[in-house]
Amino acid sequence: MARASWQKAIVLSFLFISACASLTKNECRQANWFEIGQNDGAQGRTLAIFEDHVKSCKKAGVVPNRREYEDGRIFGLAKYCTPLSGFKAGRYSQTYQNVCPPETQGEFIRGYELGGQFGQVEKQLFDVNQDIDEIEGNLRKDKVKPDQKQNLYRQVDRLRNEKDRLEREIQRIQTVANKTL
Repeated sequence: MARASWQKAIVLSFLFISACASLTKNECRQANWFEIGQNDGAQGRTLAIFEDHVKSCKKAGVVPNRREYEDGRIFGLAKYCTPLSGFKAGRYSQTYQNVCPPETQGEFIRGYELGGQFGQVEKQLFDVNQDIDEIEGNLRKDKVKPDQKQNLYRQVDRLRNEKDRLEREIQRIQTVANKTL
């Protein structure tokens, strides 16, 4: 139950941050549009973010330089659209916005899918470890009846087998990643 609340808090925090203005008035006034485009590209953002920048900067009386921004974004996408960056994005369940050019998209997607597998297994392993810790904590309680203890020991054994399987899967994915990324 606590895990679900924790995950909801992260999602809500992300949504709140996403709803904020893309740039402050001061950032608009001092903007290096090539650099801003480069940063947005390196984070895998779509061109739609530029329109958010336009809206933010309109309040400051600044008109963003689209050409400089797009040139910088292309430079940033070259850093983002790599297999290793795809792996990281997939591992942390970041949404891929289909921003990579065709010549790099395939490699990025390969890394993204592998990272997604890794992240899922990593989360499962985290959950299993938490379950083991919780059950072992219950076993240390004096109020646990002998028949309940047997059941809890069986659960721990089953979870440890699952933990071993997940650790082998993480090793397998890491081996594939090391060979292909």
